[in-house]
Amino acid sequence: MFLQVGAPIFAGVGFLFVALVLWVQGQRRHSLALRWLSLGQVAFALCAGLGVVYQLFHLRTSDLWWDLVIAALFLAGCASLVGVVYAVRETRQGSGPQR
Repeated sequence: MFLQVGAPIFAGVGFLFVALVLWVQGQRRHSLALRWLSLGQVAFALCAGLGVVYQLFHLRTSDLWWDLVIAALFLAGCASLVGVVYAVRETRQGSGPQR
């Protein structure tokens, strides 16, 4: 039981830590790409949190529950995709991280 609950908790905390690092770097460098990637990491942490709740309470019968999981994954994928697009744009324009 611990592995079923512990793994998503560990992953969620890891995603939140990476999101914090990306957000701080995005604020310092004025990079929209890093900010969007940070939002994607927060959405992945939300997916991990939903996984923990699913493992603890076994909400297998609820279609609304699966809709929440799919929406969180969709948000994570879209935010990460927007972050990658901004990263490519910043790299091509040369307005990426300033030293």
